[in-house]
Amino acid sequence: MKKFLAITGSRSDYGLLYPLLKQSSSEPAIDIKLVVTGSHLHENFGSTLSEIENDDLVVDATLPILNENFSSTPQEINIVIAKALEQFSSYLRNKQIDAIIVLGDRYEIFAAAVAALNLRIPIIHIAGGQTTHGAIDDCFRHCISNMASLHFVSHKIHQQKVMQLVGSKDNIIVSGALGIDNIYNMSLLNKSDLLKALNFPLDNLLLITVHPVTRYPGEAKQILETIFSFLDKHIEYNAIFTGSNADCEGSDLHKQIINFVTKHQQRVLYRKSLGKKIYLSLMRFISATIGNSSSGIIEVPCFRKLSVNMGNRQAGRLMSQSVVHVEPGSIQDLENAIRLTQNEDFQTILSTVTSPYGDGQAANRIIQELKQHDFTRYSAQQLVSC
Repeated sequence: MKKFLAITGSRSDYGLLYPLLKQSSSEPAIDIKLVVTGSHLHENFGSTLSEIENDDLVVDATLPILNENFSSTPQEINIVIAKALEQFSSYLRNKQIDAIIVLGDRYEIFAAAVAALNLRIPIIHIAGGQTTHGAIDDCFRHCISNMASLHFVSHKIHQQKVMQLVGSKDNIIVSGALGIDNIYNMSLLNKSDLLKALNFPLDNLLLITVHPVTRYPGEAKQILETIFSFLDKHIEYNAIFTGSNADCEGSDLHKQIINFVTKHQQRVLYRKSLGKKIYLSLMRFISATIGNSSSGIIEVPCFRKLSVNMGNRQAGRLMSQSVVHVEPGSIQDLENAIRLTQNEDFQTILSTVTSPYGDGQAANRIIQELKQHDFTRYSAQQLVSC
C-alpha cells in the first residue's frame, strides 16, 4: 500500500482536496491521511477543523501555527511561516510515506513543501501553473512547483507553465480542477433545506467573498467599500458575506464586514465559513457572486451564474464568459455588471457557459496515477535537483 499525507491549511484548499480524500478512502492500494494546520484551527476563521471531522476523514495530526491574537501583518505571517517550517520538519522527520500531497499556493503549504524537500520526501503538487498577478501567492505556487516531483494541473495552459518552470515535460498531468468534482458528485441541498440551514432569505441574493490583494495593499478595502455603497443604494438585494483568508489585511477586512453587517442584519448575513456543501448549494439560487475569490472563476461557471470579479487579485487566470471584470472603486461598473442578470443577451451567453477547468473526473485521474506511479525512483539527489 502506498502512503501519503495531504496537508490542508484553509477551508479553500480542504474543499478542493475533499473529492480526492473521499474517493481514495475506498481504494485499498493507497492510504491518504490528513495533516490539518493554519486557519482551520483558529476561531477567527471559523475553526473549520470541525467540518473535516464531520466528513469522517482520518486526521493524522493537527499543527497549530497561528497565534491566538493573529492579526495578519507581514511580520506576523513571516513568523507563521517559520513556525510552520519548524513544526512540519519535526512532524515529517520520521514519517514513512511515499509523498506529501499539497494543493495551491498558501504560505503554510509552501512551508510544508520546504520541510519535505529538505527531508527528501517527494512532493505532489495539485493546481500548479496558474497565474494570479494580484497576489504574492504566485511566488509560493511557482516555488512549490519547482520543489515537486509530480504535478496535477487543471488545464493544458497550466501544464505548459509548469513545464517552463521545472524545465521538463515529465510527470505533469492534466487532471482538471478538483473543485469541479464537488459540483458533479456532491448531493447538494434544495432551497427548503438551505432556508432552514441559514434562516435567511434567498431571493435576489448576492454571494460575496473578498480576500486581501497582497500585491496591492488597500485594494480589498476599496472593493468592500464599493460593495457596501452598492448594497446601501440597492436595497432590493440580500447578501451573504463569507470570511476573508489569513493574509495581510485579512483581519481588517473581517472588521469592515462585521461593522457593515451589524447595521444591515435584515438583509445581510456574515458567515466565517459556510462549508463546502452549503456554499455550493447556494450557487443554484443566487443572482450573482461578487468579489475576488478564485471560486467565482473556477466553480461558479458550472452553475451558469454571473461572477463579478473585482480588482487585480485574479488577474491572469483563465476565465469563462460568465465572469465580468469590475474596477475596485467603481460603483457604476458594479451596477452595470449586476444589471446583466436581467439582460436577455447575457442570459443566452450563460446558458451555454462551461468551466474551462475540468469535467468532474480530476480525483479519479489523480488516484489512478498515484496507484501506478513509482515513487521509489526518486533518489535524494533527484529530489533536490531544482
